[in-house]
Amino acid sequence: MTAYAISDPEMSYLAQASTTSIVGTSLIGFNIGFTIGDGDTTTGQSDSYLNSSNIGTASSSFPWRVVDSYSNFGPPGANGTSTDVAGGWLIVQPTGWLRQTVSLTGVTT
Repeated sequence: MTAYAISDPEMSYLAQASTTSIVGTSLIGFNIGFTIGDGDTTTGQSDSYLNSSNIGTASSSFPWRVVDSYSNFGPPGANGTSTDVAGGWLIVQPTGWLRQTVSLTGVTT
């Protein structure tokens, strides 16, 4: 058995949100949950996504913290960058990894 551990507290991840709701920069600083689906064993495509109905301001029960929206990084028109359709992508970090405090206004303190 081989196990890989990511221990870099600066590591961030790009994750797609639910395709049933619109997500964007208004979620920066919020904690968010996720849902694991069945996936596709033929293609290997995951069916896991950030669950935008599980959002909290101070709940440590949600494992991810939204640190930014992919629309601020991705090239215009790229998949996941639209802020007016469902299924957008967010930049997230594990809730306990943030060294800086991100306020709900998106200002890092």
